[in-house]
Amino acid sequence: MAAILTMAIKDLRLLTRDKPALFFAVVFPVVYATFFGYLYSGFGTRARSAIRIAVLDEDQSARSTAFVERLRESPDIAVTRYDSVERAHEDVRLQRQTAYLRVMPGFGTALGRPFWGDPAKVEIAADPARFAETGLLEGLIMRKGFEEFQKSFSDPDTIGQSVDESLAQLRDSDSPDAPILTMFLTSLRTFVSSPVMQGGTDDAGASPMAQWRPFEVEMVSITRQRRGPTNSFAIAFPQAIVWGLMGCSAAFGIGLVVERREGTLTRLRIAPVSRLQILGGKALACFLSTTFVCLLLVTVAYFFFGVKPDSWPILALAIGACGVGFVGIMMLLSVLGRTEASAGGIGWAILLMLSMLGGAMVPTFVMPKWMQSVAVVSPVNWAIFSLEGAIWRGLTPADPDMLLRLALLVAIGVGGYLLGARLLSWSAQQ
Repeated sequence: MAAILTMAIKDLRLLTRDKPALFFAVVFPVVYATFFGYLYSGFGTRARSAIRIAVLDEDQSARSTAFVERLRESPDIAVTRYDSVERAHEDVRLQRQTAYLRVMPGFGTALGRPFWGDPAKVEIAADPARFAETGLLEGLIMRKGFEEFQKSFSDPDTIGQSVDESLAQLRDSDSPDAPILTMFLTSLRTFVSSPVMQGGTDDAGASPMAQWRPFEVEMVSITRQRRGPTNSFAIAFPQAIVWGLMGCSAAFGIGLVVERREGTLTRLRIAPVSRLQILGGKALACFLSTTFVCLLLVTVAYFFFGVKPDSWPILALAIGACGVGFVGIMMLLSVLGRTEASAGGIGWAILLMLSMLGGAMVPTFVMPKWMQSVAVVSPVNWAIFSLEGAIWRGLTPADPDMLLRLALLVAIGVGGYLLGARLLSWSAQQ
């Protein structure tokens, strides 16, 4: 028993001396639980940010104004008024807004005349890459539209006035359905004047007409329709490319740790090459591998899934910037551990956290507000946006949002390489 206890104490001491292993055994579970604890706090509370939408009221009627105000009152929707469809479209394309909502002309008239003709209509143009958020938004808009209708038509006097207006319009209509609709509306007018409706509510406490729901939401995509419907694989492949970039960075970072531990880097220093040249060769190899992975995935997307980028030169620029950025990340990962196991664990932990914050694993809209603010500094976020900008968002380097992300990727690549090289040099001297 004493021998077993001695061996156990020995292994525990070894664990405490292996800082990376101790980190993953004790610290990382706490970090993981804290991250998802804050993430889940967005569900069922107001910690989650409201969905940002641009609203264009093209009807400008009393009912459309009341509908927009009802949207403003919702804590789940952040409404910004716009007066230009082009500007709203551009802001959605650049992810400044999740979607834009057009209250179509005739909305107020259709809402006040629900018994014949076209229904009251709104149009939602959304970012197809944010489908989960868009589905939630569609449900919220439908609910608000029904609430506005029910508010107007739970009052018998309002219903009677609407029926009278519809009957007056039908008298001047040459529609073949006018006689049938006139008979129906006349009967409805009689029903509205009956004691059942004048009593205000039924046994359940609601007006019988409150169940009527003539409201329509039309969903459209903000992507350009030059080649037909939006290809869902165009949305998926930028994320797949980023996973390939992370895989290359982790592999080369761990490889550099192995060479350092086994003395390969020391033996290379005996050759007539400098440390900067050695690390430059590593960086070039990592860059070429990331480029190859990107081109392979783009080729598969093009030939097998019909993904046709908006601009090949801009896509090449985005791939180059992403490659440079993840070379810098690779250099930083290579100095985080002394063994391949510790470097691999730490490296993948960091990459997974960056992917979660950057939206590659978890939709950012479910995150608390402060976490969404942190998410914009994730290189994964920059890479996905840059690739999407070239493949289907129709962006160019002249667009400030695209230019900023490309510049950030290059900056983190250069900065990460220089910092990693300096830390490796310092470690070798130690």
